[in-house]
Amino acid sequence: MFKIGYRAIYQKNIRAAIVEAAQNGFEVLEIHLSSPQFQPEKYAERQLRTLARFAKAKDIILQIHASLETSLLYLNPDLRRATELQLIKLMRFSRTIGARRLTLHPGSVYGYHFAEGIKIKNDDTYRKEYCQLFQDSLQYIGSLSAGSLMVCIENTDNFNVDYQKILERYLKKSKIFLTWDIRKNFSYSKTELRKDQLDFVKRNISYVRNLHISGVNSGHGTIGKNDKRFNRILRLFKKRDLPIILEVLPLQKALESKKNLEYLLERIK
Repeated sequence: MFKIGYRAIYQKNIRAAIVEAAQNGFEVLEIHLSSPQFQPEKYAERQLRTLARFAKAKDIILQIHASLETSLLYLNPDLRRATELQLIKLMRFSRTIGARRLTLHPGSVYGYHFAEGIKIKNDDTYRKEYCQLFQDSLQYIGSLSAGSLMVCIENTDNFNVDYQKILERYLKKSKIFLTWDIRKNFSYSKTELRKDQLDFVKRNISYVRNLHISGVNSGHGTIGKNDKRFNRILRLFKKRDLPIILEVLPLQKALESKKNLEYLLERIK
């Protein structure tokens, strides 16, 4: 039903991360390119092909998470061109190492602080302009997507309703998919279920190719053994063969969460 994996962030190199994943009973390893030691430029093509064979021998499925520096919402045309080149490089890196999925965040935007303590982000004020930037980026990604690599957009904190509508169109007409962060279905302040997120994923569940999960009570916190708030969302995917990545650190807490997640998954069958 689900293949449980975790994030590689602090390991010495990709090979060490694969070994650690195999030793701790994970089936999937998501390599997070925000870490300097995992930067694509540090690996020759021959090394990547060797790592692909090594992961296969260890029964570890590899997938890639783009650096958080990557944004689909840059206003500056030079930065946008640089991002296009980076996307080509990311896809080549992912395919060469044998990754099945590449996850991208839409990207964050600048926010202005007001005297009353309010912060207003640019994509709230200039909604039309930022929606166009997002649409242009998705169109470009769709033009590059091909083969066995699935490029997935993740529902991040700024995944507002307008971005949802744009992405929904491109899910249907391009080779673009979803990484669904289950924790993001809940608000941070009151941990209430967010209806817009739940409605979106229900409508587009066939496009979900990857899941992220962490504890509801904090950002990337430990998953509780009896946290039934996840059940409603996990049940949506119970008939799918999907990776579910634990976004929990350090490794000891990830292993604790792995046990608790397995306990929860047994009870949604």
